[in-house]
Amino acid sequence: MFPHTLTLYMPQTCTHPTTLRTETTPRITVLEGVLTVPAKASTAGDKGYAGVDRVTVYIPFSVAATDGITGQEKRYMPPRAYAQAEDKTGLWTLSTAGKAFFIPGRVAEPTLTRQQLEQSWEVYSITSVTERDFGPVSMKHWEIGGA
Repeated sequence: MFPHTLTLYMPQTCTHPTTLRTETTPRITVLEGVLTVPAKASTAGDKGYAGVDRVTVYIPFSVAATDGITGQEKRYMPPRAYAQAEDKTGLWTLSTAGKAFFIPGRVAEPTLTRQQLEQSWEVYSITSVTERDFGPVSMKHWEIGGA
């Protein structure tokens, strides 16, 4: 198991049934046991990696994923199946589509916008997702790029 934690934000836009207003709410997933590798020299601090342009995150298929608000366990769904699911409670995915982003560490702040989060933490858009489904179970993982 890797030593780092990552908070994944998957904004979801929907129409409120009574007001008919379009609302965007974040689906926050905390991933425990990932490896975050900065792409240039940086300083690790309590708010992430200062001065990093890009990062690569290695996420084992066996990663512990929980809801950032409730602490409920979540299970991975491929992006297409995730998009088609009516109820996304208890599910998470990795995708470059939409406005998905992540923050190294545990940062579950559902009321803050991305811009507000960027004032206090290093925030990265998901720029690439590569599935490495080979070798023994301990080697199977996703690699995500962030910028």
